[in-house]
Amino acid sequence: MADRRLLRELRAALAPVGDRLVLCAAAETPENGLWRPVGNGEYAIWCRPEEPNAEALLALGMSLAAAILREQTPTGADERWRRRLTDPHSDDLPYPCCVLLLQAPDRLPEGLRDAIPLGPQDMFVSMDASTAAVIRSLRESTDEAETAEYAGALRDSLLAELGCETAVGMGNAGTSPAQSYREAADALRLGRRYDPERGVYVWKAMLVERIVDDLPDEAAEAYRSLLFNPETVRLLDDELLTTALTLLHCGLNLSDTARRLFIHRSTLMYRLDKLQRATGLDLRNFDDAVAFRLLFTLHRRDTEKPTRF
Repeated sequence: MADRRLLRELRAALAPVGDRLVLCAAAETPENGLWRPVGNGEYAIWCRPEEPNAEALLALGMSLAAAILREQTPTGADERWRRRLTDPHSDDLPYPCCVLLLQAPDRLPEGLRDAIPLGPQDMFVSMDASTAAVIRSLRESTDEAETAEYAGALRDSLLAELGCETAVGMGNAGTSPAQSYREAADALRLGRRYDPERGVYVWKAMLVERIVDDLPDEAAEAYRSLLFNPETVRLLDDELLTTALTLLHCGLNLSDTARRLFIHRSTLMYRLDKLQRATGLDLRNFDDAVAFRLLFTLHRRDTEKPTRF
């Protein structure tokens, strides 16, 4: 109960009867006063015995203290923040923040809250058995790139330390945690459908997936069939598709792609030549790479069932 924020909230709650009820250190309660310990007993609420209805007044003070303490437990805080995150009309924060939404395929492990490094203004919120939100405070909106790196490192550390495989959705920075939460949830939904291998999904970086997701089915199928038709699909084996997707994830950097695939650069060039013969697109060319990414995302929309990862 020694937390200053808790003391401020309790004093504010007692303010209407502040001249009749006193919050103080337990060791400072007067001998002739009626008092009750608060929390772990470090503090106490007391009133003068001559006060009218002293026992009822003291019971009221203890009821207020108990309510505040419940809200400050992890369970109480989670309930309060769950309402705030899921209410589109909830109040903004006085500082910029960004919501990271963590989701496990089954259940999040016990002790996850303690395993995540949080800053003084950060908040961990358990949403349900398989989902948790981290509201990360930012100095300014330019901290978004740093937060994306933090999300990737967090996912890796949870897998290494707790054996917990998670997908992470990241909303935009802003003063509305509810807005950032909705974006993080949508980033997770789109990521599971269109890029399940990646694992970390940043709403701002998912413009292609958002456009594809909004296309009418008829238009999506018409564009998809330009490349992914029965004749072409027969030529695109898993090796070629993995090579193409790795090149895209590496920003078309050939050296990084070869290292990530554990192949020689000449082997990579051979595969890209083979891919060009099969599709007519040279992924070493920026425009062709953009076209391939868009058409492959359309292909996944129609052929892949949504998955958690």
